[in-house]
Amino acid sequence: MFGLLLWLMWGAVAAVNWRDSPVGRLQWAAVATPVDDLLKRDGAWFWHSTAYQDGVALLRVERVQDLQRWMLLRLHNPDGARTWVWVARASDPQRWDDLRRAVVARG
Repeated sequence: MFGLLLWLMWGAVAAVNWRDSPVGRLQWAAVATPVDDLLKRDGAWFWHSTAYQDGVALLRVERVQDLQRWMLLRLHNPDGARTWVWVARASDPQRWDDLRRAVVARG
């Protein structure tokens, strides 16, 4: 009984967090200057959302969970803020494999 109650509470928290998760667009710009000079590589990730309408360059995009059709990513911006986002294949099926390869290669 306790396990069922715990599972239901976890499900409710997960549903609320999913509903409140940030909405935006993750972009890889191959010709951009890297944010962190220590990386010494070409290109940069950018996050565009209502909070960052012009886009914010990210230090890193970390793949936390890869479920093939969905990925949980942690975005690291230069201010030290971390944003967790779920990305889904359904949002752009034709570019999904490109995104997955870029996250793995440039994470």
